[in-house]
Amino acid sequence: MPALVSQESSPQGRHSSIVITHQETVLLDWLVSLVSSAAYCHARPSNDVIGDEICAALKNYYALGVGFARGQLEVRGAAQNGALMNNVSAGLFVQAVAEMKILLDYFDGEAESVYGLLRASAIFM
Repeated sequence: MPALVSQESSPQGRHSSIVITHQETVLLDWLVSLVSSAAYCHARPSNDVIGDEICAALKNYYALGVGFARGQLEVRGAAQNGALMNNVSAGLFVQAVAEMKILLDYFDGEAESVYGLLRASAIFM
């Protein structure tokens, strides 16, 4: 079920994006048109049910690792030369995307699905 963003749930008029997944393109387009709003909600259609389910389930797991690395950076601060040293979180992010792609290949999801809203972008957030 998509998360509807309304003026009540977003009083500052902040934009939100969601992914709606369905195998039937005609129904998918209709569902996207129901929830899309130029003011608040930007719905993205996807026919990759398998890929979206796999990535939606795993993204939070991977985000914990990336977030932990970023948190450690905040605790430790910059290096002696002032560099922020985002290497660990960047490496974990790349590894997470690679592992999701392996799982998508194994379960016959679409390989390009790993780069969408439910996947790589959610890990980074």
